[in-house]
Amino acid sequence: MLLGDGTANSPGGIGSLAITNSGLVATNWSLIGAFPGGNGSALVDGAGSALTTSDGVSATVDGTAGNLALAVGVATTGSLTISNGGTVTVLNGTGTVGLGVNSISVGSFSFTGPGVGTLNIGGSATGSSAVGGILNAAAVWTGNGSGTVQFNTNATATTPYYFTQNGTSRGTGVVITGPTQVTNTAGFKFSSVPTATLARPRSKAARWRTEPPMRFR
Repeated sequence: MLLGDGTANSPGGIGSLAITNSGLVATNWSLIGAFPGGNGSALVDGAGSALTTSDGVSATVDGTAGNLALAVGVATTGSLTISNGGTVTVLNGTGTVGLGVNSISVGSFSFTGPGVGTLNIGGSATGSSAVGGILNAAAVWTGNGSGTVQFNTNATATTPYYFTQNGTSRGTGVVITGPTQVTNTAGFKFSSVPTATLARPRSKAARWRTEPPMRFR
């Protein structure tokens, strides 16, 4: 799936997708905001609503070859919002979400441009807070562009939000890796040790580490 494909029109394509009311979109792979001149946004909102990528495509992303299943902001601007219990599943929980990719090569096609990718959990940075959604993926990674994981949930001390693959305190934590920026617009805070620890990466190759999973309140 290509959403907001900059090659579709001149000067570019703008695309949006809203998955609501228990809707389901299943794809082999997805690029949300793809190629220079494009702009893409996707919303997965509500319990039962789901976006699933099941296969991936062989690609070289910012100089690294691998299997690309879901990326947001590929040589352009893109955003993905997961809210109110909506679910995004990447390779049955084993895949990685890419944010802010500056260059991509797939087969005979190659594109380069400034990539800006945002993953919103709950509401957008400029919108109202909302119940967070579930990202069933192993990791979130930022390439050579700009990537942000933005939390705007209505989490509280008594009803925290867990950034895990199933949204519960016992779920496997989603790793945030690379130069990914983490913001919380709603003003909640990371819980303190021993509930969770959050290790800031010292280099691009390092990872955010949560032991046990991150909790926000």
